[in-house]
Amino acid sequence: FEGRPLGRRRGLASEAAAMPCGRWRDLPAPKRRRQVAPAAVVMFGALPTEVLRLVLDFVPLPPLVASSLGLEPATLRRGDEPVRKLNGHAGRIVDIKFFPAGDRLVTAGADGFAIIWSAVSGHALHVLHHGHWVGASVLEVQVFPDGKSVVTLGSDACARVWDSSTGKVLQQFAPIDVKEQRQVRVSPHGDMVVTGVSYSADDPAKVWSVAEGRELYELRQPG
Repeated sequence: FEGRPLGRRRGLASEAAAMPCGRWRDLPAPKRRRQVAPAAVVMFGALPTEVLRLVLDFVPLPPLVASSLGLEPATLRRGDEPVRKLNGHAGRIVDIKFFPAGDRLVTAGADGFAIIWSAVSGHALHVLHHGHWVGASVLEVQVFPDGKSVVTLGSDACARVWDSSTGKVLQQFAPIDVKEQRQVRVSPHGDMVVTGVSYSADDPAKVWSVAEGRELYELRQPG
């Protein structure tokens, strides 16, 4: 805003300061700087242009969160402000997980489907039909550490690994005793999947090989 009349500078600063927190990052970079730079000058004083840009790039952005209540669609929020709704499931959403990069998320539904969504547009990228039984549901979903795969655990006695970029099944672990195995976790290196239950000390957790699709061993508490 160099060269602008002082009155115009103050007007721009007032407009930028009134913007909701985080909204500036949704603007194209030139427009972002035009609207937010005056506010930054008000806060930090006169700064060289390059330093000012660095300051703006590190202004914290409220995290994007997702929530669902009952039969309502999942809602993406930034802080307290709703961003968009994710319409796609025919029943209750039972689980929601974000991908490591934060650009996608996956939901698990009681309708037997898991859906991978774009967190940017809110569009469904891939619909994963996990449940092959009538009335089968997805109990839980997890994203692999590298974001390239997801695993779903369903009431059809199977856990399945999916390619997150194509929506195709990569591996299947079965049979699983769904009466006892109702949770699924991925190892830090993504080479193993663990199914188990957190509220029982008597039932073992099962460790599966992602590459081979077979059960490696059971984990039981001592005693």
